[in-house]
Amino acid sequence: MAKSLIKFNFPIGLVFVSAIVLMLIGLSCWPTIAADNPPGAAGDAQGLELDTDRYGGDIPPAPIVLLSADPLLCKQACADNPDCKAWTYIKPGTIAGPNPNCWLKSIVPTPTHKENCISGVIPGANFKTFGNGTLYTYKDIPFQIIGADEPTPSALLQVYLQQNPMQSSFNLSGYSASAVHILEYAGWSEHTPDNFLVGHIIVFYKDGTSTPLDLISGVNIAEWAYDKKEIQSCLRHSKIPPAYSWPTSLGSSEKFIGHLFYTKVDTDPTKPLDRLEVRIVPNAAPSQPGCSPEGWYSIVIDAITLEGYPTAGLAGEVEG
Repeated sequence: MAKSLIKFNFPIGLVFVSAIVLMLIGLSCWPTIAADNPPGAAGDAQGLELDTDRYGGDIPPAPIVLLSADPLLCKQACADNPDCKAWTYIKPGTIAGPNPNCWLKSIVPTPTHKENCISGVIPGANFKTFGNGTLYTYKDIPFQIIGADEPTPSALLQVYLQQNPMQSSFNLSGYSASAVHILEYAGWSEHTPDNFLVGHIIVFYKDGTSTPLDLISGVNIAEWAYDKKEIQSCLRHSKIPPAYSWPTSLGSSEKFIGHLFYTKVDTDPTKPLDRLEVRIVPNAAPSQPGCSPEGWYSIVIDAITLEGYPTAGLAGEVEG
């Protein structure tokens, strides 16, 4: 009897000790050999990431013991907590003991493949917006529109052809992202033709490398006031679809609609960001008699949003 009792109690005790250790170190799930599918790939219509753990950023007290083995209860617990951005559910009878456990996350950790785990992310939680403006969503991407109620928006970044140097940067130190989404426009630019290179947006990483994006007139940037009646005879580039519009009468005898335009830079989420830089090319403003003064041109960045797995950092300072 004694020998049989020892054999029975050993695995139970091991599971109990393992569960206590997991709670102390904040590890959501026990490591397993990675499958062929990337983490988070096996999901469903309810936003459940099957066989996926999101390690780190646990909100105390952790874990929450659920009343039933339903990962949607963990998802709902996260939705009900204003500090929760992601969650991981551990199936009962696995590494965390007989009860179903739920770990709420204050960040959006990188997904890793772990059996017996189901995770999820609150919609919009993996975006980081900059600015203190009006919250606006374009193609499911949140932005902070700066000065949305003003005749022309204020800006995070402005660079002018007549300034020296012809560039300005925005600090992104402390963040990483899979994409940088941008709302921008050009000013004094109606005489710039289609397919004309006017500038660059460059995202720099901490290691000194960078990802550039060309700004092409009539393709991904345009005159913000292209609907103003006074400039119609000078307008030489296409009226590309706007991402945000607002009424104004600045510089006109009649009201018209001003516009912001969307573009993005795809970035490497494994590399820490350093800054976003905007540059104007020296010949961005070809002359056209009767239109904007020769040599006048501006590029304005109104809103920046990071997508991916942003971590708390020092971003937000304009440099140069």
